[in-house]
Amino acid sequence: MMINKKKIAPLILILFTIFSCNRHEENHLKNDFEEAKHYFEKAVEEYENCKTEYEILNNGKVTIDVLNGTGKSGLAKKIADYLTEKCYDTYYGNWKNFNEYNTRIVVYNNNSYLMIKELQNILDIDIEFERKEDSTKTTFDMTLIIGNDYQDLTFYENLKVKNE
Repeated sequence: MMINKKKIAPLILILFTIFSCNRHEENHLKNDFEEAKHYFEKAVEEYENCKTEYEILNNGKVTIDVLNGTGKSGLAKKIADYLTEKCYDTYYGNWKNFNEYNTRIVVYNNNSYLMIKELQNILDIDIEFERKEDSTKTTFDMTLIIGNDYQDLTFYENLKVKNE
């Protein structure tokens, strides 16, 4: 049986093109995967190496719920992001009302003196705090309620400069 080279040549060209494209796409996907894996490993390393003094001494991350008591849009998220950069686990949201004047810390953890001092040092503030004895209702170590005095707080000035 004789193979007609004129008839089979286009078929070979098509198959070659398909396999070449697949190989190129496969290499591209492999590169994307390697890049994503690299970023993930870097993020894990940064997370594991980011520890507060409290965490080093007590072997546990401090979790802070940052709540906006002012009504200024995005304020709790901005402060939560700042605290995350300082190695805290943070959550954010709105306080039950927007007419809180004073910023304050509510502490739920019994072993909290070091946590409070550390947070006050990070934020460069000496604000009031209150202890809640019944900590079974929350998964947070403390709640930072942002009041309308936030513009007078030193760390907020640092935050404004950083974000400009």
